Amino acid sequence: MPSTPSPSPEPDRPVSAAEAPAQGAARSREADRALALPRGVLVLLSMAGVVVAVAGLRSASGIVGPASWP
Repeated sequence: MPSTPSPSPEPDRPVSAAEAPAQGAARSREADRALALPRGVLVLLSMAGVVVAVAGLRSASGIVGPASWP
């Protein structure tokens, strides 16, 4: 029995307003979960960022301090 080819999508056809996604439409929940990190990882990354920022400011205090004082 020969199989019939499935119809291919029409290239570059105009999309009606009913078919188009709304502007600012939220992504699916699966996509949000795929990108989400566990809370503990976020806390550790935040703390590491604070440590790096403080260490950077301390190492550049000779430049930052006099530049910020009027």
